[in-house]
Parts: sequence; structure tokens; C-alpha cells
Amino acid sequence: MPRAWYSYNGGIPANVAASWDLMDPQEPECLGTSQLCALSAYFAGIVAPAPHPKPPLSNNLRDYILKAATTSVHQVPQFDDLGYVLKKSS
Repeated sequence: MPRAWYSYNGGIPANVAASWDLMDPQEPECLGTSQLCALSAYFAGIVAPAPHPKPPLSNNLRDYILKAATTSVHQVPQFDDLGYVLKKSS
């Protein structure tokens, strides 16, 4: 299943798909660690990404969002991966 980058739109709670909007370009540039910025998530569209990630967000992705929000650290589950949840400075 394909993934796309989505930016946090400030919705509460942050761990639901509607709180994230499709980014353009799909490679996020986030610096710092104080606010949620972007996540890489599966999308529901067949050819092009949908405006929001495919609901519901996976348990792993929701866990990454929680860890990013509480530890102020990018959530990168694999060494050479860009990451799943990125932070940015305020």
C-alpha cells in the first residue's frame, strides 16, 4: 500500500486521520522538535493520495504520534528511513 506525507492541521486529537492534510511537496522539511509537523501514512486513493491518511491510523503510527508529542523527538523506526512522524520548532 502506498504512503504519502501529511501535515498536522492542529486537530485534536492528533492521532486521527482527519487531523492530517496532504502535503505538497510530499517530502517534508521540518526543523526542531517542539511541535508535530508531518507524518508518513498510507492513503486511500488508488492513483493519487487522498486529502487525509487512510483511517483509522495504525496502532504503530498512533504510538509514534504520542511518542513524538511527549518526547519532542522525530519518530524514525528504521535507521535509514526518513521517519514516520516529524517535529518542527515553534
